[in-house]
Amino acid sequence: MRRTTTAVVLLALVAPASAQETAPSPAPETAQETAEEAVPEEAAARKKDKADKAKGKGGGTPDILAVAGRVYVRETLTGVELAGDSTWLDERTIDNARVTVSFRPNKRTRMDIEVDFAGDQAELKDTFIRYRPIERLDLVAGRFKRPVSFIGLTSTWDLPRIDRGLLSELRVEGRRLMFAGGRGDGVMAELELPGALRPQLSLVMHESDLADDLGLPVTDVNQDVFARAELEPILGLHLAVAGGAVGSLRSFGDRTTYRHRPFGTLEAYLETAPLRVWAEVMAGRNASTFVAGEQLGDFLAAQALVSPRVEPLGGLRALEPFAAVAWLEPSTEQARDRVTEVTGGAALWITGKLRLQLEGGRRMAQGPLAPSIDATIVRVQLGAAFDTKVELP
Repeated sequence: MRRTTTAVVLLALVAPASAQETAPSPAPETAQETAEEAVPEEAAARKKDKADKAKGKGGGTPDILAVAGRVYVRETLTGVELAGDSTWLDERTIDNARVTVSFRPNKRTRMDIEVDFAGDQAELKDTFIRYRPIERLDLVAGRFKRPVSFIGLTSTWDLPRIDRGLLSELRVEGRRLMFAGGRGDGVMAELELPGALRPQLSLVMHESDLADDLGLPVTDVNQDVFARAELEPILGLHLAVAGGAVGSLRSFGDRTTYRHRPFGTLEAYLETAPLRVWAEVMAGRNASTFVAGEQLGDFLAAQALVSPRVEPLGGLRALEPFAAVAWLEPSTEQARDRVTEVTGGAALWITGKLRLQLEGGRRMAQGPLAPSIDATIVRVQLGAAFDTKVELP
C-alpha cells in the first residue's frame, strides 16, 4: 500500500490532468444511442470517439467537475432445498447506490472517486489518478479494475443483465475468482498503438490481498501482475487476450507456501446496433480451491452473454432481452466440483436514465459446493441514473 500511495502522490504533484475509469465512463450513458443514427458504421465511429473523450483519451476540457450516480432497487426470490423441501426466500434491498466524482484540472490528468452505498455500508470502488505524460500513453495509480474480462470491465449500468453473473459473484475459500475481474490497489501503464486495428496494451501491478492478509512484506515479488492486449479487427468487434499471476497458498493455512499461479483468457465482444455478444474463456493453474489441503490441478472457466436490442417499442425507449451461461471447473484434479449458471431475462429501458430489469436463472453445482450454490433465482430490479458536469471558473 505504501508503494501505491507514493505513486498516487507523485502523479498528483506532476499532473496537469485528464483521466479515465479503467472500465466504463463514470457518468452513465444511455445504452446504445447509436441505434438512432442513420449509418451504423458512422454511428459506431462517433460513439468510439465520444467514449475516448469521456475516458480522457481525447484531451477533454480542463477544469471540469463531473458528478454521476445510480441507484438500484432489487427484489430477489431464491429457491433452495432445505431438509428435502423446496423453500423460497424473499429479499428486497436498495442493492446499490453509487456516486462518482471526476475532476479534470487540465487536459492531461483526471482524478476519480467512486463510492458504493449498500445498506448501512459504504465501500470505496475506484479511487485513482490518470495522467497522460505523452500522446497515447496513460499512467494510472490508485484503486481501479483489473484489465481482465470484457464483462468485468463493463459497467453494470451498460449490461442488459443484473450484475455480472456467476464468475464475478462466486467466492471460493472466501475469495473472488481473480480471472473474472474485480478491483485492486496498484499502478498501471496503458498504451494505445497506432494502426487501423486500434491496438491497446495494458500492464498492471496490484497489491496482493492475500499477501496483505498474511502480513507478508510489501515487495515486488508479492504483487499480483496482469497484462492485456486488445484490438478491433472490424468496427464493433473487439478481441483481447489477458493474463496474470496471482498470489496463493499451495498448502492450506501455511504462509510459507505462498507463491503465484498463472492464468490466461481469450475474450471477444461484439457491439452493433441490433445485437451485443460477450464470449470469454479462462484457464490456468488452480489458485482458489484446495484438494486434500493442497492447491492441485488446473481450472477451466467460460461465460457468454447474448443480447439483441429492439427500439423503440411501444412506450419503451428500448427492449434488451438476453441469455447467459457461465461454467467453472475449479480443479481438474478434483471430481464433482463443477459449477454452472444459466440465466435469461430482459432490460426494459423506460428512458435513457431509467430501466426495469427482469431476470431468472438456475445455479447448479456438484459435490461439496452444491449446498451453498444450488438455487433458482428470480430478480426484479429498477435502476435510475443521473450525471451532470460543471465547468469551474
